[in-house]
Amino acid sequence: PENKDLVGIGDIAPDFQLCDDEGKKYKLSSFRGRRVILSFQRYAACPICQFNLDRMKYQSEMLDRAGIVTISIFNSKPQHVTMFTAKIRGDSMIALSDKKGS
Repeated sequence: PENKDLVGIGDIAPDFQLCDDEGKKYKLSSFRGRRVILSFQRYAACPICQFNLDRMKYQSEMLDRAGIVTISIFNSKPQHVTMFTAKIRGDSMIALSDKKGS
């Protein structure tokens, strides 16, 4: 059976709004017209998630040149996201908390 809730590569994702650790709100629709990678992580301290973030950081220069923004969403409190993502964040790499799982 086909799951109608899944979003495929190239599909337009449903809009959402989440905050970073400083309370700055990010709305997915504000990136409309730009290429965006949405990266969903279990929690900020997860070793596998950290490995994936390190890979994205390694590729960040290439992603920047291509005009791609990476938004990583964690099921962690904002202060934990800050603690574990400080080394990877930048203009094209955004880390957000979705502790409520919405």
